[in-house]
Amino acid sequence: MKRLKLTIVFLFIFFIILIIKNLLAPLGLKNSEERKINLALSIDNAVEDCLKEYGIQEKWIRRNTIQDRNNNIEKNIKSIRIPGDLSIPVLNLAITKAVIGSGGRIIEGNEITRRNMLIITVGYDNVVVDSLRLTKDKKLTHKKGKIAIIIDDFGSDNGKIIEEYLKFPEIITFSIIPGNKYSKEIGESASKEGYEVMVHLPMESKTPPKRNEKILLKDKMSRKDIEKIIDMSINELPMAKGLSNHMGSKATENATLMKDLAEVLRRKKLYFVDSFTSPQSKAFEVFDKSKVRVSKRDVFLDNKEEVEEEFILARLDELMKIASEKGKVIGIGHATKEITCEVLRREMPKIYKKGYEFIFASEILEK
Repeated sequence: MKRLKLTIVFLFIFFIILIIKNLLAPLGLKNSEERKINLALSIDNAVEDCLKEYGIQEKWIRRNTIQDRNNNIEKNIKSIRIPGDLSIPVLNLAITKAVIGSGGRIIEGNEITRRNMLIITVGYDNVVVDSLRLTKDKKLTHKKGKIAIIIDDFGSDNGKIIEEYLKFPEIITFSIIPGNKYSKEIGESASKEGYEVMVHLPMESKTPPKRNEKILLKDKMSRKDIEKIIDMSINELPMAKGLSNHMGSKATENATLMKDLAEVLRRKKLYFVDSFTSPQSKAFEVFDKSKVRVSKRDVFLDNKEEVEEEFILARLDELMKIASEKGKVIGIGHATKEITCEVLRREMPKIYKKGYEFIFASEILEK
């Protein structure tokens, strides 16, 4: 009798478990289907974001959608025209990284070099989410302009921010103030890592400087004194290819002083970038006439005491706009602003993907 009771209890428990399992099965199936749908959306969004990053416009994409009833998802078929100067292997790698990062996989891929075409199928397991056919169109252009980023005010500090700039993923020009504790060391490190170095020469300003500089180009200096200052700077930073002004709202307005400086730089085969700290600066005009390679700053990225990320992002947008219109542009940031380093490190690779080329200051000059 006791065994019979135990058997009945076990059977009762078994049937309860069976009922619960049958009740939960549709729910598990539903959750599984939802996961697949969400995964498919995630993969498709990753592909779309990647195309946007590389400046692929919506009007260059022809779309078609087929309902995959077996997997309850939409299969996207996209025929995409891409710029003739955009590298197919680079775009292929970018799409691959994006898809894998979204949880998907490359099901099939084929680069047809002779036809300038990439055919790639992406999805999960063996389920196709996106079927892409990318074809180069010589009428479309990816490259939008050249950007030179100069980072001023290196020399007084040798902390973590210097290490960050020395590991930058894109091209920047190190602009170093001579006469400071770490000027020579930073110049040597930057040059060793393949970056261009320029002298960021302190020049007399209309307002009192925040700190006294050991080397300073004054408003009434003779050519002999100017040459002495340049020699001191170049002896400390022999790898420097050019020079720009640190401060200098008063000095750069003095056409005679700029003419004497231009003559010294011409003989030493150094270029000049006018930081343009005064709207009345005579530097560009004088240097141009003196046949010295010269250019001037277009945008300051962080010329505020307390600069926010949004401010720098807006200046980067301005840089891209000018580069698109003029073909080239110079932007200047400062090594004293950590936020500038953070934003540039994150945003410069994105800007590059959009078709802008980063170059050294010497590559953007007028002559």
